[in-house]
Amino acid sequence: MKVTLITARLRFETAGGVGGTEAGAGENGYLQPIRRDPAPKGKAKGKVSLPGTTIAGSLRAHCAAFDAGLGDLFGDTPEQLADKHGKAEAMRRSQKRNDEKPERAMPSAIQVLGTLLHRRGETFSHTRNSSDRKRGAARTHHFHRVEMLETGTEFDVVLRWDNADEELLERFLDVLKQWHPTLGRGVTRGAGRCSLVGWGRVDYDLDSPDGLMAWLNTERRPNPAETPETRSAETYALDVDLSIVDAIHCGTELNSVNGPKHNTLTAFRHGEEFVVPGSTLKGVLRSRAEYICRVLGLLACKDQQCGECRPCLLFGFAGEENARRGRIAVDDAVIEDAQPDFRPHVAIDRFTGGARDQALYEHEVVAAGWFPMRVRWLGTETGAEAAQDARLLHAVVADLDARYVGIGARTTAGFGTVAVRECRSATFEVSELAGVLRDPVIASTEDVNA
Repeated sequence: MKVTLITARLRFETAGGVGGTEAGAGENGYLQPIRRDPAPKGKAKGKVSLPGTTIAGSLRAHCAAFDAGLGDLFGDTPEQLADKHGKAEAMRRSQKRNDEKPERAMPSAIQVLGTLLHRRGETFSHTRNSSDRKRGAARTHHFHRVEMLETGTEFDVVLRWDNADEELLERFLDVLKQWHPTLGRGVTRGAGRCSLVGWGRVDYDLDSPDGLMAWLNTERRPNPAETPETRSAETYALDVDLSIVDAIHCGTELNSVNGPKHNTLTAFRHGEEFVVPGSTLKGVLRSRAEYICRVLGLLACKDQQCGECRPCLLFGFAGEENARRGRIAVDDAVIEDAQPDFRPHVAIDRFTGGARDQALYEHEVVAAGWFPMRVRWLGTETGAEAAQDARLLHAVVADLDARYVGIGARTTAGFGTVAVRECRSATFEVSELAGVLRDPVIASTEDVNA
């Protein structure tokens, strides 16, 4: 028997990770932890892990997209199983001859033996909330913290293929070299983007004495020393630089940094860099896109669950019976030339009309600077539908530039005003938006990736 082992090394280019199942309420709100191995005896936490099921699903989709003949290497899909079970039931009902047996499920030829943490990355918690569309404020009981792996974390993925056909194996390796997956939760918020930074292959002939001794006495897993292909150029639905006009605050949590009477709402950072989270930008884009659709007389649901309106199809939806990921991903935006500042505030005593005792606090803000807002297609998007979506996103940018809507916290108090500094993606006339969204023929004449 010939055994082929393949190692693929993945590096997280953006923070992310696969979520655990033990989510629950903690001291600082609802916590969604990262996926971990069982904790060793005497330790509170186990090592972070990357499930093999996540890897298998990503590889299956990648192989099927690049080479249709490789899609069956990872076994039957649930849809294929349903078709086979349906055929089997039809055969039983028709009472055909005994030698016509129902089709069986096809197992995966490639085994995902597991993943190994190669370069340990620290975890951090990203505080998030959602907005109530009716009140325009934070939604009650939706404050939560998401644990994520830092950028630069690396995992080695180990694959095994027994008695592989050499021609099919070479085709698979050619496709594997182009594998740059997006893994885990938060994909549409720019999380979990990975790059293949190395791969290796080794063959063992277990029918020969030398091959069997090598299998028993050496490190079986190959070293990922081969260089993969570079990531292909990405297409953007929106690629624009925004300048900060008024101070912007995207917060994390309340920190008592100057004593019990002086609390500071700190700004969100990646390391030492100030960042506008992709979740914040996505929320602004979606809420304003919903507003624009309603103004134009188009369908836009209020609970993000209908799965039929354009905002649901573009940004994704999560209903009680079905759910689907959106067509776009909004990346975190690092603020360049950032000028931080602190803005003090105090609460008012409604009885005395003066300042409330022990209610002094301050916001850490970025008073000036600029940041890129990039919206990536999750896949190859062309044609009328993509052109319509791009026009809708550019209409939101036009409203941002006109100061109709802000980004971040306290926008009703003057925070979060931005202006367009440079736009690198295709621009459209906002006056034509209504006609284009209603008539896909008009949109199909535009090149969305121009």
